[in-house]
Amino acid sequence: MKEIKLSKLVVEGFRGILEPTPLDFEKDCKSIVLFGNNGDGKSSFSEAIEWYFTDRIDYLGREGCGREDYFNKALPTTEDAIVELQLNLPELNSTKVLKRKGGREFSNEDPKFEWILTKIANESIILRHDTMREFVDMGKTDKLEEVEKIIGFG
Repeated sequence: MKEIKLSKLVVEGFRGILEPTPLDFEKDCKSIVLFGNNGDGKSSFSEAIEWYFTDRIDYLGREGCGREDYFNKALPTTEDAIVELQLNLPELNSTKVLKRKGGREFSNEDPKFEWILTKIANESIILRHDTMREFVDMGKTDKLEEVEKIIGFG
Protein backbone atom coordinates (compact mmCIF):
# COMPACT_ATOMS: atom_id res chain seq x y z
CA MET A 1 0.00 0.00 0.00
CA LYS A 2 1.11 3.54 -0.72
CA GLU A 3 2.46 5.60 2.18
CA ILE A 4 -0.36 7.32 4.07
CA LYS A 5 0.08 10.99 4.93
CA LEU A 6 -2.15 13.47 6.69
CA SER A 7 -3.10 16.36 4.40
CA LYS A 8 -5.70 18.14 6.54
CA LEU A 9 -7.06 17.95 10.07
CA VAL A 10 -10.24 19.75 11.13
CA VAL A 11 -11.32 19.79 14.78
CA GLU A 12 -14.56 21.24 16.16
CA GLY A 13 -16.05 21.18 19.66
CA PHE A 14 -13.28 18.91 20.91
CA ARG A 15 -11.25 19.72 24.05
CA GLY A 16 -9.76 23.23 23.70
CA ILE A 17 -11.15 23.84 20.21
CA LEU A 18 -14.71 25.19 19.92
CA GLU A 19 -15.02 26.50 16.36
CA PRO A 20 -14.05 24.43 13.27
CA THR A 21 -10.28 24.81 13.13
CA PRO A 22 -8.33 23.35 10.21
CA LEU A 23 -4.65 22.47 9.99
CA ASP A 24 -3.58 22.16 6.35
CA PHE A 25 -0.42 20.19 5.64
CA GLU A 26 1.40 20.91 2.41
CA LYS A 27 2.29 18.00 0.15
CA ASP A 28 5.89 17.77 1.37
CA CYS A 29 5.21 18.77 5.00
CA LYS A 30 7.40 16.70 7.31
CA SER A 31 6.60 18.48 10.56
CA ILE A 32 4.54 21.29 12.01
CA VAL A 33 5.01 23.68 14.91
CA LEU A 34 2.04 25.02 16.85
CA PHE A 35 2.72 28.13 18.88
CA GLY A 36 0.43 29.63 21.48
CA ASN A 37 -0.13 30.35 25.13
CA ASN A 38 -0.92 27.65 27.67
CA GLY A 39 -4.58 26.75 27.42
CA ASP A 40 -4.96 27.94 23.81
CA GLY A 41 -5.74 24.42 22.52
CA LYS A 42 -2.47 23.30 20.91
CA SER A 43 -2.55 19.87 22.55
CA SER A 44 -6.15 19.42 21.44
CA PHE A 45 -4.94 18.61 17.92
CA SER A 46 -2.83 15.64 19.03
CA GLU A 47 -5.56 14.58 21.47
CA ALA A 48 -8.08 14.66 18.61
CA ILE A 49 -5.86 12.42 16.48
CA GLU A 50 -5.32 10.01 19.36
CA TRP A 51 -9.08 9.81 20.04
CA TYR A 52 -9.83 9.43 16.32
CA PHE A 53 -7.76 6.26 16.13
CA THR A 54 -8.13 4.78 19.63
CA ASP A 55 -11.44 6.11 21.08
CA ARG A 56 -9.54 7.40 24.10
CA ILE A 57 -6.90 9.85 25.29
CA ASP A 58 -4.63 7.79 27.52
CA TYR A 59 -3.16 10.47 29.75
CA LEU A 60 -6.61 11.96 30.46
CA GLY A 61 -7.85 8.54 31.55
CA ARG A 62 -4.93 8.26 33.97
CA GLU A 63 -5.96 11.63 35.40
CA GLY A 64 -9.51 10.41 36.01
CA CYS A 65 -11.07 12.27 33.08
CA GLY A 66 -13.81 10.63 31.08
CA ARG A 67 -15.61 10.91 27.78
CA GLU A 68 -17.48 14.08 28.76
CA ASP A 69 -14.12 15.83 29.17
CA TYR A 70 -13.48 15.38 25.44
CA PHE A 71 -16.14 17.98 24.62
CA ASN A 72 -15.22 21.67 24.61
CA LYS A 73 -16.63 23.26 27.76
CA ALA A 74 -18.40 26.00 25.74
CA LEU A 75 -19.97 23.56 23.27
CA PRO A 76 -23.77 23.50 23.70
CA THR A 77 -24.94 20.23 25.23
CA THR A 78 -27.03 19.59 22.12
CA GLU A 79 -23.99 19.56 19.80
CA ASP A 80 -21.47 16.85 18.97
CA ALA A 81 -17.69 17.13 18.66
CA ILE A 82 -16.12 16.47 15.26
CA VAL A 83 -12.67 15.36 14.11
CA GLU A 84 -12.03 15.14 10.37
CA LEU A 85 -8.93 13.62 8.80
CA GLN A 86 -8.13 14.06 5.13
CA LEU A 87 -5.30 11.93 3.83
CA ASN A 88 -3.29 11.71 0.63
CA LEU A 89 -5.49 8.70 -0.25
CA PRO A 90 -9.01 10.19 -0.54
CA GLU A 91 -10.71 6.81 -0.09
CA LEU A 92 -9.42 6.84 3.50
CA ASN A 93 -10.80 10.29 4.39
CA SER A 94 -13.34 10.30 7.19
CA THR A 95 -15.06 12.39 9.81
CA LYS A 96 -15.49 10.96 13.29
CA VAL A 97 -18.31 12.35 15.41
CA LEU A 98 -18.31 12.13 19.20
CA LYS A 99 -22.01 12.05 20.01
CA ARG A 100 -23.26 13.87 23.08
CA LYS A 101 -25.89 11.22 23.70
CA GLY A 102 -23.30 8.45 23.63
CA GLY A 103 -21.29 6.63 21.04
CA ARG A 104 -19.38 7.78 18.04
CA GLU A 105 -19.49 7.23 14.30
CA PHE A 106 -17.25 7.45 11.26
CA SER A 107 -18.46 8.79 7.93
CA ASN A 108 -16.33 6.22 6.05
CA GLU A 109 -17.62 2.64 6.17
CA ASP A 110 -15.28 1.19 3.54
CA PRO A 111 -13.65 -2.10 4.72
CA LYS A 112 -10.26 -0.77 3.60
CA PHE A 113 -10.74 2.21 5.94
CA GLU A 114 -11.72 -0.10 8.81
CA TRP A 115 -8.58 -2.19 8.23
CA ILE A 116 -6.28 0.87 8.20
CA LEU A 117 -8.00 2.25 11.30
CA THR A 118 -7.33 -0.98 13.21
CA LYS A 119 -3.74 -1.12 12.02
CA ILE A 120 -2.98 2.47 13.04
CA ALA A 121 -4.77 2.11 16.40
CA ASN A 122 -2.15 -0.48 17.37
CA GLU A 123 0.76 1.86 16.59
CA SER A 124 2.40 4.39 18.90
CA ILE A 125 1.34 7.54 17.05
CA ILE A 126 1.46 10.11 19.84
CA LEU A 127 4.66 10.98 21.67
CA ARG A 128 4.13 13.35 24.56
CA HIS A 129 6.72 15.31 26.51
CA ASP A 130 6.03 13.43 29.75
CA THR A 131 6.48 10.10 27.96
CA MET A 132 9.86 11.23 26.64
CA ARG A 133 10.86 12.46 30.11
CA GLU A 134 9.94 9.10 31.67
CA PHE A 135 12.03 7.31 29.03
CA VAL A 136 15.05 9.57 29.57
CA ASP A 137 14.88 8.93 33.32
CA MET A 138 14.74 5.11 32.95
CA GLY A 139 17.67 2.79 33.56
CA LYS A 140 19.33 0.98 30.64
CA THR A 141 17.37 -2.27 31.07
CA ASP A 142 14.02 -0.48 31.22
CA LYS A 143 14.92 1.60 28.16
CA LEU A 144 15.79 -1.54 26.21
CA GLU A 145 12.46 -3.13 27.17
CA GLU A 146 10.56 0.00 26.06
CA VAL A 147 12.37 0.10 22.71
CA GLU A 148 11.60 -3.60 22.20
CA LYS A 149 7.89 -2.89 22.80
CA ILE A 150 7.92 -0.03 20.30
CA ILE A 151 9.56 -2.08 17.54
CA GLY A 152 7.44 -5.16 18.22
CA PHE A 153 9.84 -7.45 20.07
CA GLY A 154 8.48 -6.90 23.58
